[in-house]
Amino acid sequence: MRWGLGTRIFLLAVLAPMLAATVLVGYLLVSRAHHIHDELVERGESVARQLAPALREPLAHDQDTVLHQIAAAARLDPAISAVTIQRGDGRIVVRHTNGSDEASRAEGWMVGLGSALLGLQQTPSFRVPVVESPAPLLDRLPMDSGMQPMGWVVVDVDATPYLHREAIMVARAAAVLGVALLVSTLLAYIARRSVTRPVTRLTETVRRLGAGDLRARVHLLAGGEIGLLARAVNRMAIRLERTERDLNDQVEQATRELRETLEAVEIQNVELDIARKRALEGSKVKSEFLANMSHEIRTPINGILGFTDLLSHSQLDDEQRDYVATIRESSTNLLSLVNDILDFSKIEAGKLVIDNVAFDMRDCIEEVMSLMAPAAYGKSLELVHLIYQDVPCRLFGDPIRVRQILTNLVHNAIKFTPQGRVVVRVMLDEDGDDRVRIRMSVTDTGIGLKPDEQDKLFQAFSQADTSITRRFGGAGLGLIICKKLVEQMGGAIGLESSPGTGSTFWFTLECVKQRGQEHEERPLVRHNPLENRRVLLHDTSTLSRLAVRHLLESWEMEVRDEEHGDIFLSAIRNDPAWDCIILGLSREELNRRYFRDLMAQAQALEVPVVVLASSVDRNELRSLYQQGAQTCLPKAVRRQTLYRELCRVLTSAADPLDTDTEQLLPTSFQPRRTPAVAAPRSRFHGTRVLVVDDNAINRKLVSTILRRQGAEVDEAADGRRAVDRCTEMDYPLVFMDIHMPSLSGEAAYQEISDNARHRGAPAPRVVALTANAMPGERERLTRLGMDECLIKPVTEAQVIHQLRLVADRPADIDAMDTTEPEPVSVDADLNAEMRDMLIAELPEHRRAIRSAYRRGELDTLRDSVHRLNGAASVCRAETLQRACDALERSVVDNHRVDIPAGVERVVRAINDLLDDEARRQRREE
Repeated sequence: MRWGLGTRIFLLAVLAPMLAATVLVGYLLVSRAHHIHDELVERGESVARQLAPALREPLAHDQDTVLHQIAAAARLDPAISAVTIQRGDGRIVVRHTNGSDEASRAEGWMVGLGSALLGLQQTPSFRVPVVESPAPLLDRLPMDSGMQPMGWVVVDVDATPYLHREAIMVARAAAVLGVALLVSTLLAYIARRSVTRPVTRLTETVRRLGAGDLRARVHLLAGGEIGLLARAVNRMAIRLERTERDLNDQVEQATRELRETLEAVEIQNVELDIARKRALEGSKVKSEFLANMSHEIRTPINGILGFTDLLSHSQLDDEQRDYVATIRESSTNLLSLVNDILDFSKIEAGKLVIDNVAFDMRDCIEEVMSLMAPAAYGKSLELVHLIYQDVPCRLFGDPIRVRQILTNLVHNAIKFTPQGRVVVRVMLDEDGDDRVRIRMSVTDTGIGLKPDEQDKLFQAFSQADTSITRRFGGAGLGLIICKKLVEQMGGAIGLESSPGTGSTFWFTLECVKQRGQEHEERPLVRHNPLENRRVLLHDTSTLSRLAVRHLLESWEMEVRDEEHGDIFLSAIRNDPAWDCIILGLSREELNRRYFRDLMAQAQALEVPVVVLASSVDRNELRSLYQQGAQTCLPKAVRRQTLYRELCRVLTSAADPLDTDTEQLLPTSFQPRRTPAVAAPRSRFHGTRVLVVDDNAINRKLVSTILRRQGAEVDEAADGRRAVDRCTEMDYPLVFMDIHMPSLSGEAAYQEISDNARHRGAPAPRVVALTANAMPGERERLTRLGMDECLIKPVTEAQVIHQLRLVADRPADIDAMDTTEPEPVSVDADLNAEMRDMLIAELPEHRRAIRSAYRRGELDTLRDSVHRLNGAASVCRAETLQRACDALERSVVDNHRVDIPAGVERVVRAINDLLDDEARRQRREE
């Protein structure tokens, strides 16, 4: 039970004194009762003992008169109410009483109260024996003693007066207690009221404050703690009222501002909705326009590629043929980019239609492998495709889109794999009566991807590495196009990757089977001349060896494969009864000695050798043929070509490189139909020079000047490749760009110098190339240790001067003036070619600059502008060069207010160049 404060105070004030008084009165009454009891006992026993000796003689002689007299005399005592004398046998002889029964009944209630409180009888009796012997011990015999006295004297004591007085005293005590209780109750009520009334007022005030009535106050004139509490509550109320007033003012102000903001937002929402509709409409129109312009955009690029092919078959020298190859490569890259943009626009516009035609899956895969073989072999990568035996190859679907998806994935794998292999696997994921699900995977041993980078891959215009020093190009459209195409064909796409171990991209396709097909690969002719032919296969690449073995076994040939060269040579010597030897060579194995040993033993045994090389270079294949191989084919050769070549070899046909093999090789490796025009031998002939620049335009200019002087030129597109080349070969002269991806020119110079010092080789003369003409740049690079610093665009005189320095011709040095820049003394065709290269790169430069500016990455913006500045200076795009130079200075000096205008000027200059080029092309058409 929870009692209130008032109840507690009241009970405490009443119960405490009442309890004390009750205890005190009770103690007094108990003490009084014991005292009266002792007094009565003493009086009764005293009278009885005094009478007992006096009655001995009268009882002995039966003197009843004497007995009456003695009893009457004892009765005269007021405290004795009756005296009884008995014989020994209990007969009463004499009994005298006082006869006051009426009075006792009148006061019976008081006597009864006293008797109850004291625990006494109204007339207690005391019995004493009368014995013959005067021994005092006998006087004390109890009434139930077994002795036979002469008689007994019984004295009844009258306790009524004592009980009456005790009753009166109890009544008075009760009255006193009642008065005390009344007084205590009154005092408790007063105390309770003095405490509860202020507390009640405080409670009421707090309740009103809690209900929101902040004007409520405690009106209380009290001291002590209650007064302090009341004043504290009033101060709190004042503060709350003030705070509420301030908050109300703030809320009103915020409400007014919010109302105004909402009105503005509502207006903006309406405007944004209108703008959004216009943007969606414009985007739709743009996508539809781009989707419908496929033919118009591709036509001029295809024309360039066509005439490049025609030009490559004309009378060209080596230098001109290299230019044509560069044009073809640039045009192919541009066509690929345009195709990606157009496909993406078609997908976004919903105009991309998936065909459903009959095609052969194996032909589709082999076509992609043949297409990507030059790029893979150019990086010394193994390119392998494995088509599992249970995969049905004759299907209905869209072969063009399948090739596009696979080409994109293989191209990415090659691009991001510095060494190792790229493996394409085709397997059966689910087989039904009429439909199958084909799963294709592309596995590489490249750089791999982190989990956060994987999340961005299948987003439009997104790449794993978006920094300006990234090593790989691309527009970021390939994978999103693949994803859209796979989804439209009812499949899924994904990847598994970890940094440093490579990646596996996979996708699935839903296809319909063609009727009447067989899963297994069968010979291409009814009579199979390869049946039961014994073939010895050697390839150090396990997967390449496995792929060729499966293909040979599908033609019912008896195949033994060996991985190690020693065991392979031993197998040739121990068992000469081989019909054919198939030798797989990687790029590193093309010039190994054991190949010549093999050819010597094979020629001695007259066993034909078929070489499958990781190369599409006509000269390398021809060299293998000249060393004794019966035929030489790229590893990515189609199965029909390999089958035909094996049949030809085993049936004694002649030409090892037929028309199909010619079609496999890129144009730049086709056999030359006219003799090349040899470059004139100059005084710098044989001087090896390394040109390092991430910009192909800058690299092309310097390399062209050097080659025209007879120098042997190697190129590197970044600092890391430059370090690797200088480790492999000693160059007397290196032209080094400063701002490059992967590894800057300054860091590359340090590594090249350290490596030369550790090997004890002479350090090359390193000439820095930079478009940064700011004061102190030349001095800074010179202090770093570089031998010279040239500001782009470099002149032919400056390049020749550096050649003379390393060629040790001091007589000619004084004639050279390298202080004043001169016009680039190259022909108009080279100028036009470099300008076309610049025009092709301008959209990517514009995107990179805008992206870096939007993200606020000043370092990235500086590097992007610096690269564009160098290319513009080489191509003599003066307006663009000046805009880039001004923006670069603003970024370096951290003049943030000038950066937006500088970016706008650079973008405007880029757009002007692109517009001029478009107008020029229209005029030429």
